[in-house]
Amino acid sequence: MTGELAWREWTRAWRVIALLALSVLAPAAALAQGYSVDLAGHEYTLGAGGQLTETLRIASLTDQPLTLTLSINDIVRDAANTGGYAYDPTLEKEQRSLAKWLTVGQMEVTLAPKEVKLVPYTITLPAGASLSGSYWCAILVTKAESPEEILKKLTPQEGKMQIGIRTVLQYAVRVIVTIPGTAHPQGKWTKAEIQRKENDGPQGAKLYTMGAVATFENSDQAFVRPQAWLEIRDTAGKSVYRSPVRRRTVLPESALDFDFDLSDVLLDPGDYIVLIIGDYGLPKLVGAQLKLSYTADDRAHAEEIAKLRAEQKAEMEKRRAEGEKGAAAPAGE
Repeated sequence: MTGELAWREWTRAWRVIALLALSVLAPAAALAQGYSVDLAGHEYTLGAGGQLTETLRIASLTDQPLTLTLSINDIVRDAANTGGYAYDPTLEKEQRSLAKWLTVGQMEVTLAPKEVKLVPYTITLPAGASLSGSYWCAILVTKAESPEEILKKLTPQEGKMQIGIRTVLQYAVRVIVTIPGTAHPQGKWTKAEIQRKENDGPQGAKLYTMGAVATFENSDQAFVRPQAWLEIRDTAGKSVYRSPVRRRTVLPESALDFDFDLSDVLLDPGDYIVLIIGDYGLPKLVGAQLKLSYTADDRAHAEEIAKLRAEQKAEMEKRRAEGEKGAAAPAGE
């Protein structure tokens, strides 16, 4: 269970711990839709009256032609700072919206099989405006489906009216502009806890997962991208586990949750200290400290999940190998 929560600052000397370089990967669900969108690098520094034009890279991953629609949404901060954001197509709810200053070259894109297109977008900031901090919005990319295409995926039943629910998968490309000289990073962890949950597993079995959730609050008017990691230490101070580094963009004057999955971390039953550390570019790091009582049941659940994940990984590798073998086979074989 969650114990005491303490706040700490560490000097930059802690940074001798290796920090991992992260790359943005396309969501697997969107890959299944047959296309990918480059999500990285859409962050710029631009002064009032400035203009820049950049491109959005969209690639077809399928052997069939496809049509995509583009739209502009605001990314709305949660006024209660509960750790998340929401998308708003009305463009009326976010005070720091970039949407009114962003235009997209085309709102519909048709791709031939395996084709790649660069879609331009332009940001034009008003001259003479009193601007400071960061402004942002999102370009949403959605696979367009006609009513006929949707109907093809339903199973007809004679004499019965059918109602179908389709899940729409989208890429959200975040575009951020920061006014030069107006960023003054300020951040801290506002809450952290250990969570244990019961989930449905394969064939009706129950799986018990465990993780840590910490909320990082950015009190500046410009965005920050803290690197965060979790470390577990025993009562003697020895490190027994360190998570991969997570990096997320936290919008100005808002908060965002960092989740650390501990479900398959194997520890000996006993008491531990959990450190959650954040580095957002200042000489001092910020951290949260939790107490963890790790039980024999926690160990048994972790062994079960570790086994299941190993089996899933082996199955995925097997399917990948079979797919590569099939692709390499001569025609007619």
